[in-house]
Amino acid sequence: MSLHFKKILILTNSNDQPGAVVADNTVAVLRYAQLEHVIVDIGPETTFPDLAEFDVILICTENVQDLPASSAQKVIDFVCKGGGLGVLYRCTHDDLNTLFGISPPELRSAYITPDYGEEGLRFPSRALPAFAGLTLDAADMGGHAMLDLWILRDVEIIATTMSSKPVAWSNSFGDGRVIYWNTGFLGEKRARGLITETIQCLRPIAVISLANASVLQVDDFPAPLSDTLHGAVADEFPEIMASEFYCTIWYPDLITLAETVGKPLSLFCMFDYTNRTTPPFAPWRNAALEAGAGNPDTDTFVAGRVLPPAEMGLHGFNHLTLTNSAWPDHTAMKASLKAALTIWDEMGFGPAPTAYVPPNNEYDRVGAAALRAACPTVRVISGSYIGVSEALGGNREFGPEPWEPSLFCLPRATSGHECKMETLFDAASQIATFGTWTHFIHADDICDSPAQGAATSGHRNPRNLPWRGGASNPGLLNELTLLLHTMKRRFPWLRGMTTTAAADTVASFFKSPWAVSVEYTQVRIVGVQGSHYQVRLNGNPRPRIRKCNGARVLHHEHATDYSLYFIAQEADEVRIEISCQTRISRIKRNLRRLVST
Repeated sequence: MSLHFKKILILTNSNDQPGAVVADNTVAVLRYAQLEHVIVDIGPETTFPDLAEFDVILICTENVQDLPASSAQKVIDFVCKGGGLGVLYRCTHDDLNTLFGISPPELRSAYITPDYGEEGLRFPSRALPAFAGLTLDAADMGGHAMLDLWILRDVEIIATTMSSKPVAWSNSFGDGRVIYWNTGFLGEKRARGLITETIQCLRPIAVISLANASVLQVDDFPAPLSDTLHGAVADEFPEIMASEFYCTIWYPDLITLAETVGKPLSLFCMFDYTNRTTPPFAPWRNAALEAGAGNPDTDTFVAGRVLPPAEMGLHGFNHLTLTNSAWPDHTAMKASLKAALTIWDEMGFGPAPTAYVPPNNEYDRVGAAALRAACPTVRVISGSYIGVSEALGGNREFGPEPWEPSLFCLPRATSGHECKMETLFDAASQIATFGTWTHFIHADDICDSPAQGAATSGHRNPRNLPWRGGASNPGLLNELTLLLHTMKRRFPWLRGMTTTAAADTVASFFKSPWAVSVEYTQVRIVGVQGSHYQVRLNGNPRPRIRKCNGARVLHHEHATDYSLYFIAQEADEVRIEISCQTRISRIKRNLRRLVST
């Protein structure tokens, strides 16, 4: 538990259901960030808390007008004295609108006019560094449900719609700062990183602990693949079978790329595509491997053995989901999984798997129990972070699997070969939340393209790209290379790991205590060696770390009004000295340099 700051106060209202969704999402963010908080349900009869124990207030309700004038004045005084205020769900209050950066009616003709029919998101500034320069098209997100507001001219715009209409802005007020979000988007799970970075803007010195772990997973490989290629990939490699393409071109290319960007590959194999649900679950045996190359059922398994990945995990015997509706009974599920482990041994894949990816990202309570019983070495399950209903094992949080707590959930947030803005946004949000990124691709993504002249609908290669392509026609390999290198450039401190190692790292992160004390220009962090932290120093002119003892700086960056550091703890205690260079001292230093030359 972080003990360095005062608490964070969340203001919500039990009569505001959409606001409650934003509040719940905020609480989840604070759980990952390990920041202490208090929730107050506001209303006309509410006893407003003493704000002396808080340094940040987060408003998560549009019913803020229920605050009496006396409580509103306490909020104003709180910000004037240096407190931070985040309005995470659009709202108005006659006494607080100026604090929010909203123009009063009598002055509106002189300020920015509202026109909030547009949607989408753009991040034109570096106020939220994980999202700087990113966009999210209207088609890739829900609507904002904005209020028809006029904003003050001197606010700093943080986020806009795609047509540059303000969505979020920062307003300096007294010695404090306010960030206002005119949207309902922060109630969505994929927006959690926006909440985290908003909080980091509101404290003069902001420190959070990070898991610092990322994974790159490949579903459905090795697997018995089709003997023919499709689409542009077939045109690119017309003379070879699909299994030869995957074994001699696609997989070696992938291994090389993963090594280049420091992302160890986790492969998740399966052994049958016949959807068999009753024994025997053994379509072929090891004798098939001895027959040599040219067998599409087994070639990829030979490749996986000759050029082993960093980790081989299990995707199942076949591609049927471990759900009660897909199998005759619990016994059949277990029999298929045990057959998969038998074939695993015949393949010579080494120790039994410790990680499992559910087909289609789906499983249920019965399936989780079958997995636990049939595969006792499996301790990590990687389903879906966003999407897929909770009843089918989706929308999972990092941590113990609710149905089988001995399994650790490491859910995946992004997928695909293409470097899309939506993927970059979702990855940035996951990383900003607590320093993790979980990404996966399918081996057959490249062949999942629409027929010539047909519209795309959920295809994983919607533009029918080749694999390697050329200078004038880049392929999916180029797209994946661009995605991974873009992420490495934006987050150079982020560690790549196997799935099991990442799960162990996140589990250790949740169990590692840490405490921070701040006194003037001194920051002291007490925690576990090997822990990672993000340190943000806000101010204009921007402060910087002058000395850091007990930790190694992995990366640092800065904007006009902040410095951002990512550090790895190397001793039981970290001591940081901060310096803030004034404009006058900077001028004097430059003059001294001129004289000396």
